[in-house]
Amino acid sequence: MQQEQTIKGTTLPTSAMLTGNGQFFDYEHTFSKVGWTIGENYQFNDQSGLFARYTPTFRLPSLSAYTTANLTTTNTTVSTPIVQTMELGEIGYKFANKWADAYATGFWTKYNNVSFQNYVFDPTTSTVLTSQTLYAKTRTYGLELEGGLFPVEWFDVTVNSTLENPKYDGLTFTDNVSGKPVSRDYNGNQLVRVPKVSIRIVPGFNLFNQRLRLQAAWEWEGSRYVDTANSVILPHYDVLNLSARLALSEHFDVYGYVDNATNSFGLTEGNPRQGEVQSTDAGANTFIARPILGRSFRLSMMYRF
Repeated sequence: MQQEQTIKGTTLPTSAMLTGNGQFFDYEHTFSKVGWTIGENYQFNDQSGLFARYTPTFRLPSLSAYTTANLTTTNTTVSTPIVQTMELGEIGYKFANKWADAYATGFWTKYNNVSFQNYVFDPTTSTVLTSQTLYAKTRTYGLELEGGLFPVEWFDVTVNSTLENPKYDGLTFTDNVSGKPVSRDYNGNQLVRVPKVSIRIVPGFNLFNQRLRLQAAWEWEGSRYVDTANSVILPHYDVLNLSARLALSEHFDVYGYVDNATNSFGLTEGNPRQGEVQSTDAGANTFIARPILGRSFRLSMMYRF
C-alpha cells in the first residue's frame, strides 16, 4: 500500500508497507552428520610434552538458506542446502617452567563445500545484482608460535604469532561477461581477509608490589585481499595499544587505555557490495573499505563486592 500526503505545501516521502501474498511454502528437509575428535598427549617430563589432535566435523544449513530464497508463484522450490564438512588437524610441542613457556603448533585445515554468493552494486539502476552461488574448498597449512618470558617479578613479555598459507582449492567457474562465457580460475588464491602473517608482542611491567600494571601491545597484520580473485589488496599494517591498571584498594581498580597510540592507518575489509568473488573496485584509485579506528582514549573502573 502506498500513500502520499501534502501538509502545508510540503510533500512527505512516499511510504510503503510490505505484506505477504497469503501463500505459504512448506519444506521438510532432514540433515544428519557425525562429528568426532581424537587427541593424544605425551609428556617427556613435568615441563614439556607433545600433543596432537584430528577432528572431522560439519556445519548444518541455517534457516537463512530458506528465508533468503527468491520464491515466486511459479518458482516454489528451494534446493536442499548443502552440509558443509571440514577437517582440522594439529600437532605441537609445549614447554613451561617458572621463567618461560613456549608452544609451537603446526596445523592443517580443510573446508569442503564453501559457498560464495557474489553481490555487486549496479550504480546505474541503484540495485544489488545477485550472481550464481559458487562452491569450492579451502586448504590452510600453518604454524602457531606462542611464548612468554618471566625473568623477574616486575617484568614479563609474551609473543603470539601465526604463519599460514590459506588457499582456495578448486575455485573455478564460467562467468557471463556481456553475454559471453569467460572462464575464471582462482584456484590457489589467498583466502579473503586472511593474512599469511600476524604477530602480537606484549611487554608489561608490574610495579609497587603488583598494584600497578603498565602494558603495551604491538600487533602486525600482513597484507590481505578483498576478493577471492585477489584483485584488490589490503596492505599490511601495525598498531600499538597501551594500557594501565592501578589497584587503589583490594576491591577497587582503575583502568586506562590508549588504543592505536601511534594513529596508524590500516584496512581490515573492503566493500562486499562490490563483489567478494571478483571486486569491481579492481583498478580503482579509491574504494570504500573498513579501517581500524584512529587514536582513542578510554577510562574504566571496576569494584569487586
